Order: sequence, then structure tokens, then C-alpha cells
Amino acid sequence: MTYIILILITVPLAYLWQKKEESGIDKTVFLKDYAIKIKSDIYAMAAFLPVFLIYALQCSVHSDYDNYQIMYSMVSVGRHAVRDPAVYSIFRIFTLLGLPFQSVYVFIYFVAFVILGRCIKDYSTDYALSLSMFITIFFMLGFYYIRQLVAVMIVLYAYRYIRSGKFIRYFILILIASAFHTSALVMIPGYFLLHYRFTTSFYITAGSLFAILNALKETVLTWIVATFIPKYFGRHEMFRSFAFGLYDTIWILFLIFVTLFFVFGLKRISGIKTEELQARYEGVFLGGLAFYFILYFFGRWILEFERFGTYFYIPVIVLYPHMLYVISEAQGGKLMGFKELGAQRIRVLLKLISYMILIAVFYFNYHADAVWNYRSIFSY
Repeated sequence: MTYIILILITVPLAYLWQKKEESGIDKTVFLKDYAIKIKSDIYAMAAFLPVFLIYALQCSVHSDYDNYQIMYSMVSVGRHAVRDPAVYSIFRIFTLLGLPFQSVYVFIYFVAFVILGRCIKDYSTDYALSLSMFITIFFMLGFYYIRQLVAVMIVLYAYRYIRSGKFIRYFILILIASAFHTSALVMIPGYFLLHYRFTTSFYITAGSLFAILNALKETVLTWIVATFIPKYFGRHEMFRSFAFGLYDTIWILFLIFVTLFFVFGLKRISGIKTEELQARYEGVFLGGLAFYFILYFFGRWILEFERFGTYFYIPVIVLYPHMLYVISEAQGGKLMGFKELGAQRIRVLLKLISYMILIAVFYFNYHADAVWNYRSIFSY
């Protein structure tokens, strides 16, 4: 119940943050003879504060927390227990300063949420929905995997350089992200995949190739592991049997429907060509989402495909609100077949449906898990 309440608190605060950003006017509060301007950053902090407190002050809610705590203790006695150099450096500095383990979580979530807040501000048309999608769809990433969380946030920020073609800046950010989690290196070839304007036929061909490899995964995966990463041999069996989660798949199918409606409906109604769409931010995000769809359905022969797929999937938190906005704006809702409804009402309806689906998927995915019984450092 903690997480549902978190969403209910976060949504109105994020809405106020966005309204303040859009107005561009700082609110002035007078205290006696002093005039204090409240900038939009204060509203951003208020929107992220509930999420930050819940995430940063968690305590032994899941096994990763306990494992990190053990690693922290090992680093404190001089043992190099963490492979990722940036995370090791944080652990080492904090132990030398004599800080408790929880300070690592406070610091890492602060860094991750500052970057996330900047990305939502720069990319999103609906701050509340974007933040809600992060909490629900990317709950495991945000609440469990603190190393990869920072890496994914840096990659999300770096997406702006894919669109502008500034590869050097992009490459530097990916190297920084990989210092937190080496899986971020997948986004070096990812740059070329998303920068160049591939056609629909390219993704169909790629999907077909992945489907063939997926059908042969019993042979292919064993050969890949035995040839290139023998240390995983034996362990790779656990990766071959990834089953489709019912509720995750329902969400993905719904997302595919919205995406197709956005692409083909936008092209038909607004006259925007696929090439024009790909040249914009949402085109780059859309390319990443299309590749994630391929990975989700046909890339399960890849070791830890979900971990690598996250880098292509994360932009959905800003792309999806944009798709809803465009769909609702297309000729005042005529595209939806509701001519008597205005764009604003269509948009509200689509948002309500989205929130219901997000909360339902989130609840059914995790309510039976121990993580649902949230504990903070104040619980002990």
C-alpha cells in the first residue's frame, strides 16, 4: 500500500511542478520586509521528495540491499568487493569518511533523481505521468538495482546527443554510465542503431532474425556461452527459460497498440512522414521502443536481455505521455472517433485509463512479493 499512496501523493505534486514550469513565473512570498522567490526547482524537489524518501530510506526490503551492505563492509576493511569503479569509489570514500551504509543509498538516489528530474523537464509533456511510469513500470530498476539505475539515468540524459549527432559527448556519457554498470556499454552500438533513420521494414527484418535465433536458443545460447563467456556455462540455463509475465505482457500489448495508433494515425491525420518523425526527439525514443519490443518478444535468447533492454525502454516514460498528447490533439479527438469530445477531454480519459492500467499492472506484479511489505531504517 505504501507505493500506491506514494503515487497518489506524487501525481498532484508533479502536476504543480509542471504548471509552475509552464508559467515561467516565480511565486513571491513576503516575510516581513523580505521578499522570497520560490522557483520551479522547489516544486521539482517537492515532487521528488516522497519518492526519494521511500527509496533512499529503505532497509532490507530485498536481497540486493543486504548484498550491497555486505559489499560495503568488505570495502571498509580494504577488500575490493565491487567491480564497477564509480560505485567502488563511492563505497571507498564513504567508508573512509566513516559514514553509515545508508548514506550510500541516500547519495546514489539523490544523483539518479536529479538526472531523472532534468530528463523529465527536458523531454516530457506530462511530468506526473512520466514519474508514475518510472515508479510502476520501472519499479525493479528504481527500487532494486541502484548501480544500473544511475547508469540508465545517464543514458537517458545522453539520448539528446543521439538526435543532435554529437557522438563524442554521447560516448563520454556512456563511459561514465558504464563506470556505474558495465551493461551501459551496449548503448555504444545503440547510438548507431537509433541515430540512423531505419524504415519499418528494417525493424520487421530485425524482428524476424531475432525470432529465428529465439527459436534456436537452446543451441545458440549454449554455443555463445561456451565460446565467449565460459564462466557463465551452467548458469546460462536460468536465462533460457524466461517466461512471459502475464501483466507485463498485457501492458506491452497495450503499449504496442498506442504506438501503432500514434505512428500511423499521426501520419494519416497530420501528414507527418516517418522520416520527419525520426528526425525529432520522439523519433529517437520511438526507435528505442521498437527495438525493445523486438527484444521482449524475440530476444530472450540473450543473456539478461531485460537488463540490456532497459536502456532502450526507459525513454517510454517521456514518449508515452507525448503519444497521448498527440493522439488527443489530432483534430480535437476526431482521430479517436469521438467528434463530440474535445482534445482536452480525450486526453483526460486516456490518462485515467493509463493510470488504472499502470497501477493494476504494478499491484498484480508485486503485491505477493516480500517487497510489498515496505520497511525503512525507522522500522528497526
